[in-house]
This record gives sequence, C-alpha cells and structure tokens, in this order.
Amino acid sequence: MVRVLLTGFEPFGGSDVNISMDVVNALSDAMLVDNPWSALRGSPKSVSIELERLVLSVDKAGSMTVANRIASGETWDAVLHLGVCGTCTVPRVETIAADRLAMRIPDNAGRQVTSATLSGQGDRPSTVPVKQWFQSWQTDAQPSLDAGAYLCNETLYRSLEANLDGTIPILFVHLPPASVYPLAACLELVIKVIARMSRKPV
Repeated sequence: MVRVLLTGFEPFGGSDVNISMDVVNALSDAMLVDNPWSALRGSPKSVSIELERLVLSVDKAGSMTVANRIASGETWDAVLHLGVCGTCTVPRVETIAADRLAMRIPDNAGRQVTSATLSGQGDRPSTVPVKQWFQSWQTDAQPSLDAGAYLCNETLYRSLEANLDGTIPILFVHLPPASVYPLAACLELVIKVIARMSRKPV
C-alpha cells in the first residue's frame, strides 16, 4: 500500500470557502486508483492508497506543519499539497518553490511580510518528474513555474527544504475556485495526480 499525505488550506482573505479544503475533506482515507503506467510497465493496473488528509492553517505555523513532521523523521511515499488560485481557470501543477515571501494580504494570524527571502539559498524544484507526466497525460492542467509568493509557495518551499535527501516526492497543485472549476473536476484531477505520484513514470 502506498502512503500519501494530502494537504489543503483553511479559508482566508475574508472568504468562507477554500476548494483545497473541500477536496481534502471529500476524499476517503483509503482508495484504489488506476496505475497510469501499467500498460507501459506491465505492472498492476491499480494501486492501493492509504491517504492521510490534513487541513493546514493559513499562517506561518501552517506552512511549517509538514516540514516539521518531515524534519522529525516522518515519511510518506508522496506528499501532495493543494491550494486555491483565485485567478486561475485551470489547475496548475507547480514545479518550483521560489525563495521569496511577498504577501499581498495578511495571513490568518495577521502576519504580512511584503518582501523577504525564505532561506536565501535559492529556489527549490519539486521532487516529482512533472515534465515526464505531461508528455503523455491528456489533461487541462498545466505545469507552472510560479507558485506565487504567499502561503502556498511558503508551504511547498518549507516541505522541500526539510526533505534534505529528496527521497519524498513532494508536489503542489493550485486549484481554481469551485465557481470556475467544479469540485467534482478537482477531485478527479487530484486522484489522477495521486496515481501518478504513487509510481515512477515510464
């Protein structure tokens, strides 16, 4: 069985909803997903997933939650962070965590850092071979090089930073609001992303 940690965020910025939280709450703790590489590799057609679901607070503590657990020795076969992108019309699969924090609005703890680096050690690439996915994946999701400069980017950066040996596949997906990309479509996409993270691509 493949162990996956899935996170989303609580509402923020005056909103009372967050599609990433809705997706996390809608999924079950155990699922069977299609193996996207089974035909090419000759491996089993389905993969059993043990899903740990976690809703993060929109503040510094929330951005450090998974990083702290990784630093303490916890591990998973994959970590998938979800967040909402209010201006997106299609999901974005983030491939880079930028070494920057520039908060347009305060977080839920009232913190607002307008211009700072997160570590001063440079950007960090995702530990997932996203480029290989898109060579054969029919999806309306798009790869992205810009995870923003708010809590989504901070959370991804801190998780990658804590994953010192790079052994845990860690990825961030920005979801559009439910008003333009329905919950059912988000769920379908997230399940497909989990399936791709659970096995190395061919």
